[in-house]
Amino acid sequence: MASISASTTHKVKKVKAPAPKSKRGAGVGSIGRGVGAGVGATSKKKSLSKSSAGSSKRSIAPKLKPSTLSSPDQVGALKSLEGQELSDRIDDLVHRAFGERSPFGEGISRPHTASTTADRSGAAADIAVACRELGTVRVLKRHGVLGKMEAMLLPMGIGAIFGNEDGTNHGGGMRKIASAISLASMTSDGGSSTDGITTPTTTGSVYTGVSDSRKGKATPAEAREGGLLILRALCEIVGRPAEPYVVPLLAAAIDECSSSSGSVREAADDTAVAIVASCHPIAR
Repeated sequence: MASISASTTHKVKKVKAPAPKSKRGAGVGSIGRGVGAGVGATSKKKSLSKSSAGSSKRSIAPKLKPSTLSSPDQVGALKSLEGQELSDRIDDLVHRAFGERSPFGEGISRPHTASTTADRSGAAADIAVACRELGTVRVLKRHGVLGKMEAMLLPMGIGAIFGNEDGTNHGGGMRKIASAISLASMTSDGGSSTDGITTPTTTGSVYTGVSDSRKGKATPAEAREGGLLILRALCEIVGRPAEPYVVPLLAAAIDECSSSSGSVREAADDTAVAIVASCHPIAR
């Protein structure tokens, strides 16, 4: 007869009962979905945190590139033009930069395709290349490019920005709508309110809530964007020789930072930064 004491041990084989297939499949699927959802939620939170951290500071816009004067052969063809042919070529670039029909390049019988920001940017860079190769004074002054830019950006004269349309306000100082709100729009990412004027945000800049037409701006938004792009291209491609012509228009660029058009606001932000950086490299 076997005796059992305190030192006696027994080995028991464990047998795992198989689970029903339907329940097991549902459990695995739910676990998989739960794990996937958890991983997705974690990655989503990380991406949101990264995007929010990255959007706190506005990125630097890439430099403008010419579209029709990008090769030495194209630049050489431009230099070979003289007289009226050269004037027509410069006018064609200006029309393209302003988003207008070019009577010299397209004619009046061909249908006019809608201009895009990329088209206007390329034409603005072409004008800057022409200034670099032919001379800044020759293109901007003799061919009237500077006057056309001022007519688009400052149709009432630069005094209108400073509240001196009639010449009686000699004290200086930009209009409040052009100084306080426009300067704030260059660094603000959220809406604000100034003197009861709501400033919701759309693409990183501040919109004052007042349309351009109500502010007395009758020129098309595409043309004003094109004028700003030309200023920016002059700063990036021509550099210091264009400084005497672009710095006086800094006030116009700051004023357009509060435009009701998102593309104009973005162009104004980039142009203002380019003008200040062209004056002094440390000003970036």
